[in-house]
Amino acid sequence: AAFASTVYGTASCRFVAIEFTNTNGFEESFNNNRDTDNAPTTYKQAVGLYQWLRPTDELQWDSGACAGYQQTMLDDISDSYFDAARAFAVFGILLAIFQFLWVFMTSCLDMNRFQGILFCLLSFLGMLSTGLTFLFNKSYLCTQAFEATSCQVDEGGLVMIAALLLWIVTFCLAFWFVLH
Repeated sequence: AAFASTVYGTASCRFVAIEFTNTNGFEESFNNNRDTDNAPTTYKQAVGLYQWLRPTDELQWDSGACAGYQQTMLDDISDSYFDAARAFAVFGILLAIFQFLWVFMTSCLDMNRFQGILFCLLSFLGMLSTGLTFLFNKSYLCTQAFEATSCQVDEGGLVMIAALLLWIVTFCLAFWFVLH
């Protein structure tokens, strides 16, 4: 369950919802021909770790199709927090895959103390890496880009919180079995 939640939260194009005011909107702000003649308008935009939500209607920000970040977008929004959040999300997925395969392959075997400690350590690393995906909220995209007025956890972020809780439960159970 932690695996599926971590994958969904990482792949979601609705990790956070950013509210900002500018003259162009989200996608057009990354083009070189920025229009400064328009009056500033307040927009709300859903973005994820690897893609963003292209709304079907400007007034309906929470529905549409997911679109991957273009290189011009990544050049403008990449910073150490954004890159770290993306890297920790992928690391969390890899740990979840490894642990799932490990549990599946050893389900009929008894783990010795060393394997229990190793499983506990991997669960802690999965919990840590999943939690560190929330560095996204400290990224340039949420703090300074477009002079954002708010950056709130959205659907994908809520699923990532569920994944973090599942990792915590996995760690606690592994720790309990190591002690007993």
